[in-house]
Amino acid sequence: MAQMIPPDVEQFVTEGERRFYRFLEAVAKPDTEFLVWYSPDIEGREPDFILYHDKIGLLIFEVKDWAIDQIVEADRNQFRLIINGKEEARTNPLKQAGQYRNQIFKAIKRDGNLLSREPNFYGKPRVPVAIAAVLTNINKRDFLEMGLDKVVDPDRTFFWDDLHPQSPYHEDPSGRTFRESLQQRFPPLFPFSLSGADKKCLKQVLFPQVRVQAVRSPLQPNFEAQNKSINALDHHQEVFARKFDGGHYLIKGASGSGKTLVLVHKAAFLLRYNREIKRILYVCYNLALVSYVKRLLAQLQVPLGKSGVEVLPFYALCAHIIGDKVEHHEREGNIYYSMVLEESLKKSTEYPKYDAILLDEAQDFSDDMLKVLVNILNPHTNNLTIVLDDSQNIYAK
Repeated sequence: MAQMIPPDVEQFVTEGERRFYRFLEAVAKPDTEFLVWYSPDIEGREPDFILYHDKIGLLIFEVKDWAIDQIVEADRNQFRLIINGKEEARTNPLKQAGQYRNQIFKAIKRDGNLLSREPNFYGKPRVPVAIAAVLTNINKRDFLEMGLDKVVDPDRTFFWDDLHPQSPYHEDPSGRTFRESLQQRFPPLFPFSLSGADKKCLKQVLFPQVRVQAVRSPLQPNFEAQNKSINALDHHQEVFARKFDGGHYLIKGASGSGKTLVLVHKAAFLLRYNREIKRILYVCYNLALVSYVKRLLAQLQVPLGKSGVEVLPFYALCAHIIGDKVEHHEREGNIYYSMVLEESLKKSTEYPKYDAILLDEAQDFSDDMLKVLVNILNPHTNNLTIVLDDSQNIYAK
């Protein structure tokens, strides 16, 4: 299947988006040729899907769940639909996709790195961008009989027939039928070729959440050298960061591999895209890491505190749980902190729950410390991500 970002989505805005996501998973092959984003953020606007292929460029899909008997009238600007017994106006899906395309052009021009230097095309984007509509509940015959081809180009539209399990796209396990259809229906308006560096730049332009803003960390003495080689989350890091569904995830990586950056971006994505996630705890062991994480979150414009992400070292969390002051965990002996942990474990079952918990430096946490975190995790959302470097164990846990 295609490289889907995020992968393994369980919660969708609409049933039509769920169907089209599964459709692309099944037919966009081989996966090395396709990159697909679901609900990316382009300067505050969210197209349903964007697909990239080296022989097509970017393709924006706008998905609609409309039924044929809902449509009262339509033109190239809008549709009049019966929704919950009332007539309402909705933007023509191709016009809406065109608005997203304009946003992409503006973002590329503002960035400047993907603009042509050729005399005849100077200052124009070097990657073509096409638009398409997806009508998940309307078959092509009804669409044509109703005359909707006058306001929405059928050659730029995927219908119920295309998404059906017995469609030609589904019946071709190689993906060739789908690839050739895209190349025929959405040929690039000009020849183009993007290098690996160009594609990385394109990701940064279109999906700025994955851009890594360099912040000096007290835990990174070789910060300057590392910063030269890190500009954005790579594909695998972004896949982990965009896992919005519940469950427990364990991420292992060596020092400097970007584990904290993945966790910070995951916090940003969860707040933005998972409607069930309202309260997030980011917990670590080392006090020095707390301010670094807060600065990273602030640069991503993530709200901090109880209405967003609470960033706490573990024993500061214990102080909240037991309702009493806890000394800095390097100032007291093991007996003192054993008592703090025992009391926290006892009271944690009654403590208000977090919808998601992100645990950094897990190699420094004991079993009882982890039990405290599980006790304060909302069992309905059950969203826990743990990152660790199992080659390190500074505090001998």
